[in-house]
Amino acid sequence: MSKNNGFIIIFVTAVVIMISGLVKPKYNWDIIGYVASAYSADGVRGAELSRQVYSDIEREVGPERFFSMVEGDYRNTVYTDPKSLTQHLPFYTIRVAYVEMMRGLKFFGISYPKATFIISAISTFFTVFLLGAICRIGNVSINWIPFITLLCGYGSLARLSTPDALACFASLL
Repeated sequence: MSKNNGFIIIFVTAVVIMISGLVKPKYNWDIIGYVASAYSADGVRGAELSRQVYSDIEREVGPERFFSMVEGDYRNTVYTDPKSLTQHLPFYTIRVAYVEMMRGLKFFGISYPKATFIISAISTFFTVFLLGAICRIGNVSINWIPFITLLCGYGSLARLSTPDALACFASLL
């Protein structure tokens, strides 16, 4: 196979996965912690932090999905009690690079909830290229790239509102 064909396979696979992440994100509950971490890094605290986080997320995901994200005893407590949301932050603020990337995208007018899955989609895009480089080094055919990414769940990884895709990229790097 020529180098151009290999690049085309890698590029098309990366683009398809990235687009799936951008077009059909999976809004998981972690979006709350990461959006709260970004606002907290901006200096927002207490009831105002809770108000901004939940209003931004509801605007992004829609009322039906939002309701499912805050139902149940624990999730509803975090939703209704600003102190509980603040106590929840240490689980998320430790992902400094991810939170700072979110804040960087905010500079370009991208909301924090949108930034979560944009970072995932772009990170997965670049991860596919790293996977291609690893295949070349390991003398594995580039033709396997679409299958490897499918079997390893790269499509789901690109759609999550978590730093998992960024961590995958960093691990392969």
